[in-house]
Amino acid sequence: MIPVVYLAAIAMCSLLSRVVFAPLLPAIEDELMISHGEAGSIFFYTSFGFSVGMLCSGFVSKAITHRFSILCSTLVGGASLVFVSMCPALGCMRLFLFMLGAGTGLYMPSAMAMIASLVKPEQRGRAVAINEVGFNMSFVMAPLLGRLFLPFFSWRLIIRLIAMMIVSSGMVFILFGEGGTDRGSPPHLHHIRKILAQPSFWIITLLFTLAIGGEVGVFSIIPTYMVKEMGWDQDYVNTLIWISRLSCIVSVLVAGWLADSIGIKQLIRAVFVISGAATVLMGFADGPLLILAVFIQPFVIICFFPAGFSAIAALDHPELISLTTSFISPLAYLVGAGLVPAGMAILGDRGAFSAGFYLTGGALLLALVPVHFLALSSEKAER
Repeated sequence: MIPVVYLAAIAMCSLLSRVVFAPLLPAIEDELMISHGEAGSIFFYTSFGFSVGMLCSGFVSKAITHRFSILCSTLVGGASLVFVSMCPALGCMRLFLFMLGAGTGLYMPSAMAMIASLVKPEQRGRAVAINEVGFNMSFVMAPLLGRLFLPFFSWRLIIRLIAMMIVSSGMVFILFGEGGTDRGSPPHLHHIRKILAQPSFWIITLLFTLAIGGEVGVFSIIPTYMVKEMGWDQDYVNTLIWISRLSCIVSVLVAGWLADSIGIKQLIRAVFVISGAATVLMGFADGPLLILAVFIQPFVIICFFPAGFSAIAALDHPELISLTTSFISPLAYLVGAGLVPAGMAILGDRGAFSAGFYLTGGALLLALVPVHFLALSSEKAER
């Protein structure tokens, strides 16, 4: 599992480079004098670039191997963050936000392929969970960095600090990590037909879209909602969100064990019911009840991803796992992490912040319907 730990460190820095804009958004709005909707477009441009990077990842890993594709991801991501921190206006930032997304989009398909080759099938759920701990740590680090540094330094300095972190993680991986010497599969037509012919591929894509909207989308907008709409203190909000995300480290590890034990579909059903209800609660709650929802929602929604990635591995044609991941994630991330927070921000400009939480939570609850039709290859996945 040691190689997976290196990947988890990169996963943390990779996602942190994108989600850190959430706790920084109120400060960015004030400095650049932009609306909620304009600020929310930050997530759209990074998500759009991420989707393009994911789609191109098969060509990159085919040319330079999975190992060096991951290194390239960290270098491009770090350089893009530096340029973002130097931009005087939102218009200037958009190109580099796109580049940031494109660079970090190379990571996941190669990481999933490495996990599949390095870890035994019966331990894959746990290995994916370790990688997800890295992603979850980014949600802990983002509000923590905002809480520690925003009172004293510009948001631009925080962006540069993260740039150093992501480049350093890539260098440590290339020097000490193992595996990744095999090459990816570019999207040849016959590969595409194999993947797209599976109805469960489309169901998993929809589920990932909803889960990312519930996780990244809600996380991206909740600090702005609580500070600008509810009138809560920004330092208090960042502290609250940071503490709420600490508990998710435990839940994602438990989720990896549950995915291997009770079955992928059972876990997914429970996740969407509880997280959907908690997301709806965010839309009308205040005071202690809102705090409760802020704790429950991420604690549960994070449990989807070990199950979701294990479901990808349980599809037919496991030799195409890297390519399958690179097909599922672009649309899911573009909608869930791009359009969902951007749409919620636009609703906020129109005085309807709560409607965004109602729509997102309702969509999570309705996900029970497609889960019923999800067909996977293993008995553990199906029960």
